[in-house]
Amino acid sequence: MLGAVSVEKVEAKLYNILYVDGLEDVPEAHLKKHTGLTRQEIADFLARFYVRKDGFYHLKTNQTENIIRLFRSSQVLNDSSAERSGNTKADF
Repeated sequence: MLGAVSVEKVEAKLYNILYVDGLEDVPEAHLKKHTGLTRQEIADFLARFYVRKDGFYHLKTNQTENIIRLFRSSQVLNDSSAERSGNTKADF
């Protein structure tokens, strides 16, 4: 089902169902474990990188690279922290 959803342009109702309500459905521990981010940090990213216009939320494509870079750097930090604590990716 979600394979047909474009992340660049999402109808406002679907955006709220998937991103706003959906984010609330994911346990905080799961978010931290798999993204290294809190629910509030993810909500802040969504607010920062999407703009609502004409009943749709549009990804600010000129900033997409920045969010990807930020996400990757948080993963690198988490991987480094896991290595120092003796955990490996296989432990996750």
